Amino acid sequence: GGCLPCADFFFSAKDGATACEACPANHLSGPTAWAFETPRMRSDGRLSDLVGGAVNRSGCIENVTTWMFIPDPPVVFQRVLTMQDAYIVAATFMVTFVFLYRVGATHWKNQQLLLKYAGGDTFYETMLPEDEDADRRGMDPRMEKHDVLQISEAIKGGNLEDAEMVIERILERDPDQPETLHAQAVVHLIYGEMDKARPLVERAIKHNAKPQFMVTLGLINARSPWETEEQRLDNLRRATQDFELATRKDLTLAVAHMNLGVVRMALNDLELAKVSLKVALDKEPEYYKALYNIALVHARMGKRSEAKRYLKESIKVKHRALDAQFNLGMLFLREGDVDEAEQCFMKCLVINTRHSPSLCKMGNVQMLRGKPKRAVEKYLLALESDPDNVEAISNIGVVEWAKRHAVEAEQHFLLALKFKPDYYPALFNIGLLCMEQGRVQEAANWYRKAVARKPSSAEALFQFGTALHKLGELQGETPRREEKSAQQIAIEEEEKKRAEDEREAKKAAELAEELGNLTKEDYRAQHDLPNEPVHHPSPPWETVDRVA
Repeated sequence: GGCLPCADFFFSAKDGATACEACPANHLSGPTAWAFETPRMRSDGRLSDLVGGAVNRSGCIENVTTWMFIPDPPVVFQRVLTMQDAYIVAATFMVTFVFLYRVGATHWKNQQLLLKYAGGDTFYETMLPEDEDADRRGMDPRMEKHDVLQISEAIKGGNLEDAEMVIERILERDPDQPETLHAQAVVHLIYGEMDKARPLVERAIKHNAKPQFMVTLGLINARSPWETEEQRLDNLRRATQDFELATRKDLTLAVAHMNLGVVRMALNDLELAKVSLKVALDKEPEYYKALYNIALVHARMGKRSEAKRYLKESIKVKHRALDAQFNLGMLFLREGDVDEAEQCFMKCLVINTRHSPSLCKMGNVQMLRGKPKRAVEKYLLALESDPDNVEAISNIGVVEWAKRHAVEAEQHFLLALKFKPDYYPALFNIGLLCMEQGRVQEAANWYRKAVARKPSSAEALFQFGTALHKLGELQGETPRREEKSAQQIAIEEEEKKRAEDEREAKKAAELAEELGNLTKEDYRAQHDLPNEPVHHPSPPWETVDRVA
């Protein structure tokens, strides 16, 4: 018999008994006692005697939970090494060796000079110089970029000796440093030493073909000396190629476009020159050199209004621009605006009191005003500043000729030609003087030289033809002055219209200024208008009723 269904009963008699008795309080018997053996089950799967008796109902077990730590048996790991393990160890060693070698080589490269001179006087002199205020520019490789920038600033400021000192120090340490080679080429270019500048900039381009280096090479080609006209044109063409290459390398480089326009102007390609200079102004709207040169292009094209506009804009950008002021005065002088021309030349003399060309032009202004004595004073001042000023010498001859002093006039013309044998005004004027005195053969010889110097001069050609006709060496009709082309006539008509518009605008501005300074009574009195009724203001304590 069993003790079912009660779980807490067991057989109280000995083995083989069938009578069941209840377990004491808080004790268990039967299958539920299995749970007590589970946490401490032995490795062979056999129950302990106490738990086994309770499960088989031969006894009871206390209903309590007991925690016991039974450690796991020790595990012994054993593995046999193979060749694969040897390969892994060798590869790890090689990688570690290469890495440490690279780190050590880099450190050695940075510290080799320190290790070389450590312990000697040179080391301490280098690290702790006796004179801490000594100029060490160009001597520290770590400051090389800063030194190159200082060289550039020194060149821009005109301190070329200081720039050369730093350049020599850097090139002594690193002969192929491209920026420094380029800077040295620029210094030689400023001095006009093209033979020395060219190989330097070519070496710089070989190491680093920067567009700025190409611009410098183009300037060297454009300014190289020449003996024949063909050599000059060849130099300008090579310079054009250099500037075009620089613009292709950097489309935003305004200085390349500007120099390209200047070279094209020298080649008499005025339209393309204007295009290049406008591109430069698109990149840098306040670029003085581009504004100045595009004004010269318009002046050569006969568009004086545009030339004056660009010159005025360049003066706004650079107030003390001597060249721009001078050329603006020349344009006013050619238009007959003597007052404006005089103002421009006076500004030039404010900038440079000994500017010989401006003094000479001031003399021309006095001549136009019918004051030859004052003109001669200005010419003499110009010669005091520049004794070789052939224009001043020739113009003194013109003054002497106007006084009917032909001998003195001819002497001055010959003196001007002694300083500059191909000076066109002196050649032309001495030809006129000889024609006036009846020395036709001499006049023809002088006119021949004038035409050779300036073949496009219509006046020289006319006078030369007249002299040859009088000598009987010219067959056919009496020479006539060369007629102007249709393009020249159109440009002159356009310029006349613009000049008229400018005069009208100027008159309107003067009238507006004059009217602004007049009182109402003066204006009505000037135009015979009736006076306005006088309104007396009411005292502050009275009120004025408004009438609707």
